[in-house]
Parts: sequence; structure tokens; C-alpha cells
Amino acid sequence: MTLRHLLKSKRERVTPPASASAPRTAPSPEATTAAALAAVLFSWPNWQFRKVESREFQHGSYSLTRVSIDCIPQPLPGLTYTVEGGPGGPTKMLMVPLTLMAKGALRSFDMRDGSGNPMPIIGRSEYADLMILTLLHELRGAPTRNVNQAALRKALRTVVDGDADLALAVATELLESGTFQKQHCLKAEVLSEYSANLVLRLAESYVLIALLSHERGGHRQVIKYAHHSEERLVRASPARRFLVAAGIRTLRAEFALSHPEGSASHHFELVVPEGITCVRLTMPGGYPQTDRNTGDGSPSGVAHAVASYARTPTDRAAAEFAVPFSGLRSTAMYACFLTAGILLLGLLLPGAQEALLDASDGAAALLLAVPAVVVVLVIGGSEHVIVTSMLRPLRSVVIACALLLLACAGSIVGVLHDPFRYPLWWIGAVWSFATGWALLWSHVRGR
Repeated sequence: MTLRHLLKSKRERVTPPASASAPRTAPSPEATTAAALAAVLFSWPNWQFRKVESREFQHGSYSLTRVSIDCIPQPLPGLTYTVEGGPGGPTKMLMVPLTLMAKGALRSFDMRDGSGNPMPIIGRSEYADLMILTLLHELRGAPTRNVNQAALRKALRTVVDGDADLALAVATELLESGTFQKQHCLKAEVLSEYSANLVLRLAESYVLIALLSHERGGHRQVIKYAHHSEERLVRASPARRFLVAAGIRTLRAEFALSHPEGSASHHFELVVPEGITCVRLTMPGGYPQTDRNTGDGSPSGVAHAVASYARTPTDRAAAEFAVPFSGLRSTAMYACFLTAGILLLGLLLPGAQEALLDASDGAAALLLAVPAVVVVLVIGGSEHVIVTSMLRPLRSVVIACALLLLACAGSIVGVLHDPFRYPLWWIGAVWSFATGWALLWSHVRGR
């Protein structure tokens, strides 16, 4: 049985056969905790009503991710966590499994409750023990008759605490053949889709478990956290980048969402940096943009989309970015037309070339003043790689105009003789005019 077929075979959770004559005994604290964690993980969307994920571009390839979750933390007995050693004695806290996070280091992580107070989270070693108990509870009907418990626990520890690649390989072996290191551990054919999917998700991700003041359990509130994430560089050919910079095409970028199936509705906001605009934002699964606020909180606006998921989406949210006419695009266009105008006047006005050669020092000083101005206009500060990749062609155009004027000034100072000086000026004039018109064309067409 393949893994794909296994995940589609059953949707119910595993329930072990109960014996009518088995005596009823009080569950252990570990079993109570495992059952409580399994219950809240299974019913995430029932107590997490709305998740808002906001992505704001920073410098380089980093972006700031802010997430707020509107929820009612479940005050189940097994979720009580006691903090020892406080000034007032032991403190009762409540474990709140908030979301699934991709395995890896968190940069600049910060979590706050609805009042703005910092919230602690469960550490790695405690987390591994809790998740092993939870998985054993979920898989309680699947272990083989004479299972090696040590081998099964070792396999589950590798799944929840191991490197993502190794953990996924172990999880796949468990789900496909029910074995770990050639020892039979599980009856893979009885696993439900939910249980198998949970094992796979815990191999690739971990559950972020926050600690909340116990008396705040059962009350609706908003919990927020933030961290830095790294975006993948958008790949595009130089020709495509120029068409994007000219406003003729858009640049598509994809963003992985943070556990979108864990809440009743998932909202994704993209804070668009200055210099570019977002013309379309779609959620995974083809959900169209449902709302957009172009004047909320940043010079270029905030793109907003929302969707609901019963299962983990297989694709990513997608945004299409464009370069507006105002800003660097218009600056590059003016630089091109100014360069073309200067060169055409020098070529077409009667006696212009002879006058420039006679006053070569003054003409060179005049032409060299223009590059100094245009280079200042394209100096960029710290920005995101997506912004840099979209605006670099425009900066290259402006610098090319400056270098072209510099070359023409050099042809006068150095008294470049025909037939070389005229072709240089004509090629420069035609190129700068054609480039300027290309930058203007999409703006004229869009009116």
C-alpha cells in the first residue's frame, strides 16, 4: 500500500477495541495530558476562529512575519502546567498548542498575549516527551501485538525531534511498512488519514506550545507572535525583469503560509514596500483576492486575502508585483528622454558638432553634470531582494544614460574623429529614445 493511498483510505481517528469486561481504572497524568493534547490538536479550527498572518519585507532576503490568533484556549485538566520555584510558590499555567511551525531556527521570535505581556513556550526536550505521548495516544490501536516499545518510542522521538529529512524518512517507513530499523512496530493498514497525516506533519514541523496564565483559559482572546523569515529569491530572465520594470509584465512570488488549516479562517496580509505595488494576491487552491486596502499602514498599501481549509494546501499563496509609473520608472524615463534630447540636438542642430568641438571644455562640463544628477537619483537604500530584482533594470537604464553622456563628452574632449563620433551619438540617441518610450508605453496603454 503506497503512502498516498494510505492517506486517502480512512478519515476516522484510530480507536482501539474496548473490552466490556476490562476494569475501569483512573488514567495516569501522562495519559490525561496525551488525551488532552490529542483532543485540542484534532479540533484546532473549533477553538481557533481567525488567524491573521502578515508578511512585511525587510532588508536582504528577510521578512518580518507577524501572526495573531483569535482563539479560546481550552482549559482541559491534562493541559495544566505547573511552574516551580516562583516567589509565591508553584504557579499554574495552561499549555496552548497554537500552530505548526517548520523545523528550523527561529530568528527574533517574540510572543505576546492579548494584554501585551510576554508568553513563555515549552522547551525542546519537554516538547519531544509530550509529542511522543500524544502520538502513542493517537496510534494506540495500531501497534503490533508484540511490539518493541523501545523501538517504537525511538522511532517517534526521531520523528518529533530529529532533523526534518531524517524524521520524514522514518515517518514514511512507519506509515508505509509499519517498520523501524527492520522491526515491526505498527499495523499500517489500520491507520486513519488523520493519524498518518499527524505523524507526517510532526516530522516536518513542530507544535508551538505556549504557556498562558491558567485563569485566562476558556476566555476568548488574541495571542500574537512574530519572527523573521527568509524568502526565496524570485527567478526571472533579464528580459523578463526589464519587462517587469517597464510595467509591461508582473513578477510572481510565492509565500508559504503558516498552518492555514489550523483555524476556521486564515487571513494573509502582504505589506508592500515602497517602490512596487501588489496587483493580485491569491490564496492556495485558487482562492481569489477577497479584499484589498491600498492605503492602510504603508506608502504602497496592504494586500489582503482570506480562505478556509479543511486540509493542508499543497501549493502556496501567490502575489503578483508591478512597478508603478511614479517613482523610479518615471525617473528612468525622464533620464532616457533627456539623454536622447541632448544627443539629438547635438546631431541635428546646424553647426552643433563644430560648436561643441570648438568649446570642448565647456561642453564636456555640461554633459558631465547630467550623469552626476541622475546617479544621485537612483541610489537605493536597504531593501528586500524582490524590490531590488524589480528595480535593478531601471537603475541600470539610468546609469547607462549617464555612461552614454560620459562617452559622448569624452568624444568631444578627445576630439573623436569621424566616422566614429556620429555613430556613437546616433546609437545613443536611438537607444535612449526607444528605452524611454518602452517605459512610457505601458503607462499610456493603461490610461
